[in-house]
Amino acid sequence: MSGDDDCRCRPLGFLLGLPFAFVALLLTLIGVVIWIVGFVVSLHFIAFIQFLLGLN
Repeated sequence: MSGDDDCRCRPLGFLLGLPFAFVALLLTLIGVVIWIVGFVVSLHFIAFIQFLLGLN
């Protein structure tokens, strides 16, 4: 076996891993959106609780 035989499999491995990389990227973007929405909601919730308790 020569070094040329090993190089032929590498593009196949890259192509097999590509869909998983896209799924991971998509899940990351969804997670960022959920995190931002949760952060904004928690800020409003804290302000609402402070308003109810008369801390403003």
